[in-house]
Amino acid sequence: MRPGVLECHLPHQIERLTPPKTIRCHLRLIEDVSPRGTTGHRCHYTVMKVIFLDIDGVLNSDVTPNPRKFPYIVDGQLLARFQELVTKTGANVVLSSTWRVDPVGLLAAKFYKVPFHDMCPDMPGAPRCEEVQTWLREHQEVTRYVVLDDDNDCLDELPLFQPSSRTGLTAAIASGIEDFLAGRSDKDMCANALVRLGQNIHSLFGRDKR
Repeated sequence: MRPGVLECHLPHQIERLTPPKTIRCHLRLIEDVSPRGTTGHRCHYTVMKVIFLDIDGVLNSDVTPNPRKFPYIVDGQLLARFQELVTKTGANVVLSSTWRVDPVGLLAAKFYKVPFHDMCPDMPGAPRCEEVQTWLREHQEVTRYVVLDDDNDCLDELPLFQPSSRTGLTAAIASGIEDFLAGRSDKDMCANALVRLGQNIHSLFGRDKR
């Protein structure tokens, strides 16, 4: 049978979910032939975690050295922290940054070895939340995800982890993402409501999503 997606209850040992909760799992039936020749099926599930990655204000910050004023720059320390996070969580990275829509930006991301497996669709004029949700609708196998972005851009309803552009990705936010993706926490880490409101207004009129 082909892989399918269903809603199922898993014991708390799986993904360390406490208390047990309903999550979406990717289910695959595998034909199992016993030594006696009888045939049955066993159930195999996969857990797919995703980090939607913005770059500016996350993998660089206001204090990242950039003496030549390059339009695309990555902070080595912040990148190393993110790479460690990806290794620990086993998450797939989906690029949501506007670096993805500029050939030079995309080349820069690859040059700096920013890990990513896919990119959000480019939807000019749409807020970033719609780009993220469109990608998710096309990938029903995702079980747990976070959005890592220093801006808001109508992302309030999604699990948003929002560093300040002054610091980029901090150890505290990386730890929070690790706990969230492991199911140990359901708490996101956003800026306060007033800051998010200002960012949404700015996004509405400027639509600067880098």
